[in-house]
Amino acid sequence: MPLVESDPILDKIIDAPPVKLGYNQLSIPEDVDFTFIAVEHDDRFGKPDYLGPLLEEADVLFYELAAWRPQDQKSLQKIATGDFKALQRQKEETDLRIAHRAEQEMSHGGWTKVVLSALYRSNVRVVLPDYPFDHKEMRFGGAKRYGDTLVDVALGTVEEGEVFPIWARRDTYILQSICESIPALREQSSKLGKKLPLKALLLYGISHLSILDALAAGAGEQGIDSLQSQLLIQERSFKLLNEGDDPQTTLEGYEAADRITINYLNWLRTPENPQG
Repeated sequence: MPLVESDPILDKIIDAPPVKLGYNQLSIPEDVDFTFIAVEHDDRFGKPDYLGPLLEEADVLFYELAAWRPQDQKSLQKIATGDFKALQRQKEETDLRIAHRAEQEMSHGGWTKVVLSALYRSNVRVVLPDYPFDHKEMRFGGAKRYGDTLVDVALGTVEEGEVFPIWARRDTYILQSICESIPALREQSSKLGKKLPLKALLLYGISHLSILDALAAGAGEQGIDSLQSQLLIQERSFKLLNEGDDPQTTLEGYEAADRITINYLNWLRTPENPQG
């Protein structure tokens, strides 16, 4: 699937920085070239077969994975450095998850396996800036909150005002983790003889794109002109994978998800709304 620089969602977002992410309280990194790849973690929207060349050019990959465990990071790093057994093992674990889950998990699993193949032998540094499994936000049903709340809001069983602060706390955590990890990553890259700027890929869903906007806004406020940022979006051409799928119902679901994403991104940019 091709990468593009625009999406209908972008036309509906307020032209303002995401003030609720608190970027003005962070030390924004210098000498970094950030590329945010906005993706659907779902191969019904196409496979991320564009990733290989991008990873070969990158120094670090910031990968979206909530509730991660230390072995997840170690496994992904082994794959990046060319450990074929680690690649096989991770794909097998993905297949096991798919075998007992719903269609959405199946399409997510197919997407994940393509990412793992692209990661193999890329020699990129893998960083998981998201909540680890034992973080307080992931307890007491936290995994469900991040996996299912979009559906809950679309169905009207949960109000946007209840979940937007939760999502904002997660984005803020990711943003802070990225900023705090850069100095060590830059030092590692320098020891390997690589030149600045540090080239970083962020592989996240489009609902998280305010992280990139916050980095750019923070750099502007702090007078940092050595931070570069660009947004690339996986072109979204949805297709049904199962014969029993109802095209109208499925399409309406994804249109509702887009509306909620737009509302959330605009909420982040509206100071008078309390973050909660």
